Parts: sequence; structure tokens; C-alpha cells
Amino acid sequence: MLDLMTENAGNNNHPLREMVSYRLARLQAKLNAQAIRILKQTSGLSLTEWRVLVMLETFGQTTSTKIAKEIEFDKGQLSRCLRRLQNAGLVKSTISEEDSRRQLLEFTVLGRETFEKARPHMRARQKQLLDCMEMEEKHMFFRSLEKLEQVADKSEPPNE
Repeated sequence: MLDLMTENAGNNNHPLREMVSYRLARLQAKLNAQAIRILKQTSGLSLTEWRVLVMLETFGQTTSTKIAKEIEFDKGQLSRCLRRLQNAGLVKSTISEEDSRRQLLEFTVLGRETFEKARPHMRARQKQLLDCMEMEEKHMFFRSLEKLEQVADKSEPPNE
């Protein structure tokens, strides 16, 4: 196995480039900026709003708790986003018939139309990102991401 930290120990030109968290943060910032531009041009949605609408598309009628768990938003951030989406007429909330304490969220007609305006552009972006890799590279990339997430989910800090 290649040990980048050991192999390049004498190369101090770009030590941050060998740190996984730095590289992922940098990539995330670039991808978020790109997504924000696309969403602004195509639908006027924020990236946070887009992610919530994707969850409504994925789950159908659902709760804010399920959305927060899936996209790892804190409840305050999600609550503010949902309020903006509801005020814009993109999402509606109804009381669950089974449990009156639960609010069920779903698209409005306008919300669905807005989502559909952005979707082809966001799908094209995903395709462009993945098209730079061969099939085996894609599989390896996603396996690597899963492994990194598993390590990140561990509650104990690494041993030194």
C-alpha cells in the first residue's frame, strides 16, 4: 500500500495536499460553488433548499426528522430552510393523521415545477463529474468514500 505521508515526507511544498480532510474540504468548496451557480441560474434555489427538495423527491411525503437525519442538517438549519421553502410556496406541511405531533412535508405544484427546472442541469453536472473516471475508478472512488465515512463515524479519535 502506498504511504503518501511517508513517501513525501521530505517534500514540504504542499503538505496540505496530502491531508485527506483538506483535499475533501477543498473539493467540496469547489463543487458547492458550482452547484450554487447552477441552481441560481436555473431555479433560484439555494444549495440547502435543493438538498431538501431532493429528499422530498426521494422519500415522497416525509418528516423533517427523516430529512435532517439523511442530509445531516441540524434542526435549526433545516427549520429555517423549510420556512423559506414554505413561504415561497414550494413545500407544504400537513399534520399526520396517525400522530398529530408530526408534520408531513411534500412538494407543492410550484415546488415540483421549480425542482424539475433545476434537475436536468444538476444531473448533467453529476454526469460530468463521473464521466472523468473509468467504471472501475468510479467503483473504487465510492468504496473509498464509504470507508472514509466509516472511519469518520467512529467516536474515538485516532491513536497517536
